Amino acid sequence: REEVRQDRRQMNKQWGELARKMGTLVEDVVSPAARPVIRQYFGCEPTFKARNVLRRMDGRDYEVDVLVACPHEVFLIEVRSTLKPESVDELIEKAGPFFEFFPEYRGQRLVLILAGLEFPENVLRYATRRRVYAMAYREWEFMDILNFHDIPREVT
Repeated sequence: REEVRQDRRQMNKQWGELARKMGTLVEDVVSPAARPVIRQYFGCEPTFKARNVLRRMDGRDYEVDVLVACPHEVFLIEVRSTLKPESVDELIEKAGPFFEFFPEYRGQRLVLILAGLEFPENVLRYATRRRVYAMAYREWEFMDILNFHDIPREVT
């Protein structure tokens, strides 16, 4: 009985490690594509890009998967291995305190991008309605923003 319990504990640990590795694998794919995609679609030259940016303030943590800054816009990119409508809502909620944790970007337009390897059609439609850009592979050939032309651009 103890041996079965040990095996189960070991299996759960391995599943946890695999899930963590899948999350970082998707970030490994998305992160290098962020600068060229932003350059292409938003017409700005990124001046800063970082992965897994963590800020701590007053006992609270705020982590950004990929952060890209241009002179007039800052891009908050959240990466998910599995995309669901809730992922869109979580990103919008996460954007609320962004400038509190990153005051150096106040006055710039905050652009929200949800990224993954592929976007289910229902999540893509939902992200578009919520004005969140969807970044994924287009036909598995190159990383792209799938709904760029469906979201009205705000003048900065």
